[in-house]
Amino acid sequence: IHRIRGFFVQADVDHTGTLSWAEFRKQLSKPKVRAYFQALDLDVSQAHELFGLLDVDGSGWITAEEFVDGVLRLKGQARSIDVNKVLYTCERTLAHVMELLGRPGFESEATGRDDPLRRGPSAERQS
Repeated sequence: IHRIRGFFVQADVDHTGTLSWAEFRKQLSKPKVRAYFQALDLDVSQAHELFGLLDVDGSGWITAEEFVDGVLRLKGQARSIDVNKVLYTCERTLAHVMELLGRPGFESEATGRDDPLRRGPSAERQS
């Protein structure tokens, strides 16, 4: 954990306590850094996707906590059981959403109006 945090501190060249996409990308262009990430079994060939996975709150910045937690979470090869657990969770969530959409009288909670997805495109044009 200390080495991962040390990397973060080095990468944070503007000393804001966060990494921007530019800072992250610049660090990943260094052969030593790429080798370090590869030693952790982290694929840096799709750096932007990796940045997105580390940026848990979607702020466009990676905090030290997001970075350390994310690297620890993502390092190593994904095991088949891990992938299947995610797939199972996604399938259950989709089934639950489809069940909710199929309920009579389903309304959008945000607006209190009928959901246009539920009514279909022709009904939306008439309103």
